[in-house]
Parts: sequence; C-alpha cells; structure tokens
Amino acid sequence: MPDPCQGVSAQGECTTLKQARACVVPTGNGSPTLVTTDCRAFEHCQSGSGPARCVVNNNACLPGQATCVGLHQLRTCDAQGVGHTQTCPGNCQSSAVGDFCVTATPTGNFKGTLEYEVVPVYDDYSDWADSTVYSPAEGVLVLSGDGTQWLDAAFVDENGAFSLNVPTSNTGLEQLAFFTMHPDAAGAGVQVGVYDPNVKTGTVGTDKPVTGQPWSWSIPLASVTTGADIHIDEQQGSGAIHIYTRLLKIQKSMTDFYQAAPGSIVAWMHLNTEWDCGACFAPWNTDVDGTPFDSQLFISATAQDRAYWSDAVTIHESGHYTMWSYGLSPNEGGVHCLGQPTAPGQAWSEGWATGFSSILRQSPIYYDKQQGSMFWFDLGQRKYDDQAWLRPKPSAGLLQDIDENEVAAMLWSLSLDPSVGADVTLAGLQTTNVTVPTFKRGYTRHVWDTQDCTRVGYYNTGETSPMFADYLDGLVCGGVPAASIDATTNPKTAYPYPSLKPLCQ
Repeated sequence: MPDPCQGVSAQGECTTLKQARACVVPTGNGSPTLVTTDCRAFEHCQSGSGPARCVVNNNACLPGQATCVGLHQLRTCDAQGVGHTQTCPGNCQSSAVGDFCVTATPTGNFKGTLEYEVVPVYDDYSDWADSTVYSPAEGVLVLSGDGTQWLDAAFVDENGAFSLNVPTSNTGLEQLAFFTMHPDAAGAGVQVGVYDPNVKTGTVGTDKPVTGQPWSWSIPLASVTTGADIHIDEQQGSGAIHIYTRLLKIQKSMTDFYQAAPGSIVAWMHLNTEWDCGACFAPWNTDVDGTPFDSQLFISATAQDRAYWSDAVTIHESGHYTMWSYGLSPNEGGVHCLGQPTAPGQAWSEGWATGFSSILRQSPIYYDKQQGSMFWFDLGQRKYDDQAWLRPKPSAGLLQDIDENEVAAMLWSLSLDPSVGADVTLAGLQTTNVTVPTFKRGYTRHVWDTQDCTRVGYYNTGETSPMFADYLDGLVCGGVPAASIDATTNPKTAYPYPSLKPLCQ
C-alpha cells in the first residue's frame, strides 16, 4: 500500500509559519493519518521539539482561559487571544476548570466524602462481578458556588474526604460540583482530564476532532449536610472516575520515576459509545473549549463490555502515553489480533504497553471484554487462556514478525529478575538506543492494511524506527548481565538476541 502520510514523518513539519502537519499514528486499531492543522491568528507553527504543532504566540493567550495574577487579580483571555486583567473584590482562586474571583459572600465550611461505584472482575476473569464496591474518588475537583460564580475549590484526598468553603446564602442555587480535571504542577493548565465527548451512541470514528466537557456531577447544597457521604454509581458515570483515578496515579508515579512531568492528556468516554479504534492512545494535541491537551486517550464504554473497569486496559494505554512522554514511539499502528505476530515496531510499542501494565499492577494477567466476550492471558505462562502462543524462531532473525505479548512477557520476566528488576526495566525506555536515531538494529517503520487479521500490503517508509532488540542493547550496554537477558529471550529456542554482542549507542 502507498504511504498514507505521503512521506511526512511522525515528527512532522511546518509547511508555513501558520500551518503544521504530521503523521499521526494512534495505537489500538487506529490507522496512520496525515493531520494538517491551520494555526489561529494568535498562534504559529513550531517544530523541532516534539511533533510539529501550532503554539500560542508570545504575549498571547488561549481564548476562554482565566489565570490568577497574584492574590487579588484575574487575567482573562478574549476570543482574539488578548489578555485582560481585573481586580477581584476578594481573593483570586485557582482551579482546574479555570481560575476565578472569590466574591465577598459570607461563607461557611463543608466537609464531606466522595466515593464512586466500582465493579471488580471475577477471580477467574470470566466476567465483571455481580457485586460492587465503593472507592475513594481521589483527585476529583470539588467546587462550591451557585453554578456560575464559584466560591472555593478543593480536591478529594486519598480517603475520599474533602473540605471547602460554601455560601451561607439560601437562594436554592447553591451547590457542590465535582469534575474529573486536575491541574498541572504550575497551575497554568489541565494535566489530566476525563471528558464526556459530544458524540452519538454507537460506533464513533477517531479521525476527526472531538469536542466535549469534563465529566461532572452536582448536588444542591441544601440537600446535604456537612459530614455527608456522597456516592456516584455506574449509571451516573462512575467508570469515568475510575479511569481518572488510574491516570492520576500513573501521572504521579511516572513524574516521580522519570523526574519530569509527562505531557497533558484528555481521556474521552461516553456511555454506550464504542470508538472505532477500540481503546487507543492518540499522540496528537487538541484544544477543548480553550483547554489545550498534548495527547488523547479513547476508551469505549458500551453496556455489553464496560471496558472502563479493566485496569489492565487503562494502564496499557497509559503505557503508550508513557512511551510517548519519556521515550520514542516506533509509530507503527493499526489492527492487531490476539495471537497474530506483527511487525517489530508495533510489537515493541504494544508489548511495552502491556508489559508496563503488568509491572505497575504487579500481575502477569491481562484481561478485557470486547464484543460481549471476556478474554485474558498470562504473560508468566505465555498462554492465551490455556493455549501456549507462538514464540519467535531463532532462524528468523531479530527483524522477524513477533507476537506483541511475547515482547510483553520478556519485559515482565526482566522485571522479576533480581539482577534487573522493575526500575531498570522501566528506565530502559530512555536509553539512547531507543530514543536517538539512527537505530542500530536497522529497522524502518512500515505501514499496512489488515483484513480479517491478515496483513494486506506492507509499505516500508524508510524512516528509522526502534524495536525490542534496540531496547535490549540499551540494557546490556547499561550493565544488565547477559545471562539475565538470555534467561528472558531464550535465544537458542526463541528470540535470537545476541546478548554478548550488543550494539551500544
């Protein structure tokens, strides 16, 4: 097949000062797409640091944004990207939904607990359990006010508790509102958000820009008293909170581990909607009503599958997010089927994501429900249910097609090896062998179509791309014992990586 991106790389290019384009390769069942973006009047195209994209001009701002400037001033941005500063009658309050002036309204204090309904998986992974539990809605943003004028903001803590000032007036409009949005460390934008997209039920494409609003819930202040326990159930969208809490925990742990914040991300979930890519991470930026995000995550939420309960899936997609934030993706995507060997680049990307999921969950079991059927597999046993999967052949070399879960199984094995461990396995994402072109194992990115899990067409873009052997080179060159690598790869009977002859970058 011809290159759908017409020779444009994943890093992209600025065609003019006001236009960016890049080859966007979503994970899951998404296909490579050439995305062209026309910059707005207050933006310009920037390349060289990440994919080419439109960025806000110096001294300009994003329309609709509101930012505190000191304790008593609020700077708002108009439709032309021009900022205007006003003095607040009281203090200026920061929040993930935008900063705001606090009025001089007399206030009281409200303390409460927010929990959400969770449906666990049965121990045998046969389906979602009939019983439910309630978990703390850690990290959810709480606002108090009348729905238009906010008075105070707080976050739910790890125990589900929150405390904030509330109006003492009694107009009937006073409320508590809850949002799945969390600001970045500087408080200048949203780091993680789970949004409800403006889409119809059924199957929806991911090839066009999506708009929507953060998942939110409100409760009249007059209907609760301080100390109340507030519950959000599945029919109200508690699955969105479940995804949100997982993303927040991963964002925090990866920030601590890699010593840098990842890019910002918006996750899209709409009840009774299935995305055409299934569940997928998309490394392209978007602006949602003035809130910019660096990347996007799509989670299907059909009544028959309820995939938002699978931590294995959510953290797998977060593995793609982590590779994009801290490493370098091979940018091979498209349909990939369970038990079907795929191209080395896609196997490295998908295998990393699944291995990442198991390492963070401390479990070799991956589970999901698709099209009404539950499935699971065991990385430790290298089995789909009770059937062993096809392992690589030594005679086929390092660039052979490989089952993505064989890559995941090798990562899981390395994380358990006392001479390697989880930290070294995760840190291997950042070695120069898999982040700095040209990649020494000589693999180049491919694109293809798939029909009934059979690859149709196989176009070589010629773009240098990392794969699993490059990752192993980075580990060995960094001091991981060859014996530990061999115990994982089984080079005489499976993956023929030459641990005594690494190519150091």
